[in-house]
Amino acid sequence: MLVFGGKSATEYFDECWSLDLETLQWARLGSDAATRTPEPRCAASLTYVNGCVLIFGGRSQTDRFLADVWRLELVDGTGPTSPPMVRWTQLADAETDGAPAGRWAHGAVAMHGWLVVFGGSNLESTLNDLWLFDPSRHAWVECAGALDDDSGATTREGADGATSWVRPCARGGHSMVCIREDEAVLFGGNDMVSTFSDVWLLRLTATPRSGQAPTTVPRAQWTRLVKASESAPPARVGHAMVAFEDRVVVLGGRNFLQSSFDERAHILDVTTERWHALSSTGDGDATRDMARSMTRTGHSAVEYSGSILVFGGLGLRDVERPPHDQNVFLNDMMWLHLVGSDVDVCTHPDDEPPAVRLVRV
Repeated sequence: MLVFGGKSATEYFDECWSLDLETLQWARLGSDAATRTPEPRCAASLTYVNGCVLIFGGRSQTDRFLADVWRLELVDGTGPTSPPMVRWTQLADAETDGAPAGRWAHGAVAMHGWLVVFGGSNLESTLNDLWLFDPSRHAWVECAGALDDDSGATTREGADGATSWVRPCARGGHSMVCIREDEAVLFGGNDMVSTFSDVWLLRLTATPRSGQAPTTVPRAQWTRLVKASESAPPARVGHAMVAFEDRVVVLGGRNFLQSSFDERAHILDVTTERWHALSSTGDGDATRDMARSMTRTGHSAVEYSGSILVFGGLGLRDVERPPHDQNVFLNDMMWLHLVGSDVDVCTHPDDEPPAVRLVRV
């Protein structure tokens, strides 16, 4: 697992760390001295795309909103037992013709060999544009503009007979994950006026070449999952999401305007649009530990070997007290294991919902 950047209460980071998922040992990775490195930043995206690890965007320590793209490569270290080193290559910057505006807290996924970026925010606005980056040609393409629509329809016809795309409203702090190569799920976010709990499905239709990005721009289609949106858990921003095929697990986050955290994990079956709140296994101490662990925002999570690994974020010093002015930056790490007979199907209304077992590491 790779971690890059982020911030603490006093500084922004440009460090790259690796975690060996077998030994659970951290190693800070040095940089190849012959290459430039990205500047420190937080709320960037780090995405594995078609054999490349790509960093995009984020907010710098000088309060600039970035639009650069960097490729991260691991190369041999200086000795036989030393950890690998990082070789950085800048693929695009804010001055690139046709590049998206700088942003942070956007959603980014890999689909059909493209880096797919939606939304985010900067000092000027909250965004709902959809961009595709081709790592083989170092080129950005913007998908067609769209009109916002709350009806749940995927297209609509104007008075002149022209069809306009619909898409989620502008937002930042949402999460996106792929459930298939051509489908991604978006949940939550906010626009500094409202915090959202709507759920959207993005379909990206393309015919990729073997091992490369397609030569033509894919067709993007947004669908609001009405049932899932209406029955969703509380609105939130800064949460983490992990996909297990067509199921999506939502971890943490908070309502930014109310500064209220959600201390439960939730799972969505995308096929049936049914949500389950995940309870913790064990006694009352396990439940309280789960609540403390999920009271965080801005953390990251990855799936590994059927479980979820959660790292870092911003939490509370004391979850029993009001959240005002008691934020603390975290560097803890946890495994969450889904347990229960309903985990694999999660579709039968009469079945018990799955539970989660938390292990601190």
